[in-house]
Amino acid sequence: MIINFTGSILTSLVLFLSIPAYLHLVGEVRYGVLTLLWLLLTYLGALDLGIGRAATNRIAGLGNNMSERTQTVFWTAFTICLASGLAGSILLYFTAQALLDHFLATTPVTLRQELVHSLPWIILAPPITTVSSLFVGALQGKGAFMAMNVGQLTTMILYQLTPLVIAFSGYTSLDYLVPGMVGSRMAGALVLFLLCRLKIPLGSSPSFDRAEISPLLRYGGWISITNLAGPLLTVFDRFVIAAQTGAVSVTTYTVPFNLVNSLALLPASLQTVLLPRFAALREEEAQQLNAQASVVVMTLMTPMITALFFLIHPILIFWVGQGLADRSTPVAHVLLMGVWLNAIAFIPFSFLQGRGRPDIPAKFHLLELFPYVVILWLLIHKFSIIGAAIAWSLRVFVDTLLLFAVTRQLQLFIKLSLISFAMFGAFSAGRLFTHDVFWYSVSGIFTVSASILVSLTVLFRQFGPHVFQRDTILFFFKQLLSKGNHE
Repeated sequence: MIINFTGSILTSLVLFLSIPAYLHLVGEVRYGVLTLLWLLLTYLGALDLGIGRAATNRIAGLGNNMSERTQTVFWTAFTICLASGLAGSILLYFTAQALLDHFLATTPVTLRQELVHSLPWIILAPPITTVSSLFVGALQGKGAFMAMNVGQLTTMILYQLTPLVIAFSGYTSLDYLVPGMVGSRMAGALVLFLLCRLKIPLGSSPSFDRAEISPLLRYGGWISITNLAGPLLTVFDRFVIAAQTGAVSVTTYTVPFNLVNSLALLPASLQTVLLPRFAALREEEAQQLNAQASVVVMTLMTPMITALFFLIHPILIFWVGQGLADRSTPVAHVLLMGVWLNAIAFIPFSFLQGRGRPDIPAKFHLLELFPYVVILWLLIHKFSIIGAAIAWSLRVFVDTLLLFAVTRQLQLFIKLSLISFAMFGAFSAGRLFTHDVFWYSVSGIFTVSASILVSLTVLFRQFGPHVFQRDTILFFFKQLLSKGNHE
């Protein structure tokens, strides 16, 4: 888990340092358009039909003693991902212009012309994205977390910094930035493939087995629904913001979203290790691990979220300047509540997928999709980007509630969420009625201290009076680290 967490920290650090440079070099409007393109290329990963995650589950279940079968699974999955990616390119070829006209109707004409010139590069992206998701899934299933993080970090650095270097060289038009994005994604995919050859390892000649297609597609089918609906539920808000209020508002919304969402690094890193373990453990052991991990994430995230609630405005001022910080801070405060909920949902989500029930999260996403889109559209129309933050946080609350209910941890979730939301409410009231810096600081320190006390109380009740001894929570992490990393 330390390897995954370190990789996530480095990824967030690159993002944190690059955003101010992008805003300075290309401006808020063009950066808003770039953000939409990054989201689009990320969303295209859903075209892998869930095969990347299916490969994780299948390879983890095979273990280390069936290298020949593992290679067959890999190459069969690769063929499916490549075919689905090419189909995505064909689909994008016929729909790209209509998407531009709809979601970027309020964008300046010059930027839209730049995007039109960049379309051939965007159309090349789907196969690169789909096979990349397979490479990551194969490394994860093999337990090669160091290699996986090296590959992902290399891809992300290239993906984030290549357009920035191009812009720094004076070429700020999307005609140049988009080829840089797609080319860097291609280079990252090559790095991931070479790591797969080393760690799986792959034989000299690819092997394909039709018998593997059915189990991969059966498991991946539900994952693909999650991969299609999940990003819509996560990133569709920015496309609606662009359509209703323009690209500048996308930047105002995305900057705080990226900052507060960085708090999910811990549960995301834990999820990466837990998924293959949930697939390999017996049912009773998996249930116990699920409960322990959920409590640990809950109790660690609550003080972190509360502290950022207090510090978000000065951090944003330091990061992107006073003007954008003043516009973004109210959005960040609303998003923080949703980010806390989303962070703790990682564990039951991973548990269900690891135990061969990817259909349950997928069904939840389908259930949420239409109401969310309607509420999102109405709230953005009424309250602009604050409405988007409210809609996203409400949707995450419903999703987390359902995940904890189906994994039989609803009572714990309700208790801790009520206490946490009470603290967020108290701090919000203090923010509204306390304009003096001294009393604002006092209310913040008091609220953070109270959240730490609540977390310690929950840990005490879950793990007993010797919570910080080897045989409790710290030993839980040591067990997880020692068994989760096979490299």
